Amino acid sequence: MSKKMTKLLFGLSYIIATLASQNSYAMNVDWTGTYRLEYIDIDKTTLGNPSLAKEYGLNYLSLSPKIVISDGLNVVGKLNVLSNSQYPDSQIGSEFGVGSNTNFGGPPAGGRNSNVTYGGAQNTYIQASQLYLTLNQEYGQLIVGRAPIQFGLGMTYSAGNGPFDHWSDTRDMLAYKMIVGEWAFMPALAKVSTAGTGAGQEVQDLIFNVEFNNPETESALGVWYMTRTSSTASNDAPAYLYGGAGSTITGGWNTQDLNIFF
Repeated sequence: MSKKMTKLLFGLSYIIATLASQNSYAMNVDWTGTYRLEYIDIDKTTLGNPSLAKEYGLNYLSLSPKIVISDGLNVVGKLNVLSNSQYPDSQIGSEFGVGSNTNFGGPPAGGRNSNVTYGGAQNTYIQASQLYLTLNQEYGQLIVGRAPIQFGLGMTYSAGNGPFDHWSDTRDMLAYKMIVGEWAFMPALAKVSTAGTGAGQEVQDLIFNVEFNNPETESALGVWYMTRTSSTASNDAPAYLYGGAGSTITGGWNTQDLNIFF
C-alpha cells in the first residue's frame, strides 16, 4: 500500500473521530469487567533432585467501558487493574505479596522502607490495553484505534476475552469488517511500531481476513493473510538468529503469514 493511501486512510479515521467528538453532548457509558483470583501450587517443577516447588497467588481486574456516542458510533476500551510489572503487556495480574522493596536480600531501592520493617504492598498501575472507535453500519463495521484481534479459535491470535485468558493480541489499526450472511471479510492496515515521525520509519501490517461461521452445523473456517513490512531504520530483528553470528541488518523486513483453520 502506498504512503499516500496510508495517509488518506488515517486522515479519514481522524475526520470520523472529530465528528464524533462534536456530537458527544449526550452519551451513555456501559461498564463490564472481570475479577479473577488464582492460586497456583506446583509440587515438582524439575526432574532433578531436589525437585523444587512453586506456590503463588494472582489478583487481576479488568474494566471495559463502552461509550455510546450516537446510534452506531461507539468508543470501546479495556483497563487492566493490578498489572504485572514482569509481564506488562499481559492479563496475568499482580502477584500476592509484592512488597515495597523488590530488591530481595538487599537494601530498599529509592529510599523506600524495607519489607520486614514496613511491609506495605507495592503500588501497581492501570494499563489501557485497548481503546478504539467503532462505526456500525447495516452490513459492516469500521474499526479505528487499538483494537483486539482474534483468529483460529484463539490459537493464532486471541482477543483475550475469556475469563481465564492471560494473554491478548491487539493492533493499532484501521479496519473494515463486512458481514454477508455467514461470511465475514475484514481488510485492515495496522501500524505495529514507529521509529519516529519521519516517513518510512515504521513497521506495519496489511491484513486480509475471511471467516465462515455456521452455528447450526457447528462449523467454522477462516483464512488469515498478513504482510509485515518495515524500513531499514525500523528493522530490529535479531540479526544473529537469521543470518548467523556476526551478521548485520542491511535492509528492511518483508514477510508473509498465511493461517488456515477449519
